[in-house]
Amino acid sequence: MYIFRHKRLNRFLFTKDSWNKSCSGLSGGERMRLILCCLTISNKAPDMIILDEPMNRYSKY
Repeated sequence: MYIFRHKRLNRFLFTKDSWNKSCSGLSGGERMRLILCCLTISNKAPDMIILDEPMNRYSKY
């Protein structure tokens, strides 16, 4: 299970240096990647995840 988790973390672009980092030390983007990683590991993983880009001021034009 240990190797499986680390392979999954690598797949979501977490380096070995960040494996033992606390969640409070992660950036917003890293937290979102960690949430997505956890979703794929869980027993009740969704069949589909729909993602939308965040709105920015350029979306108005």
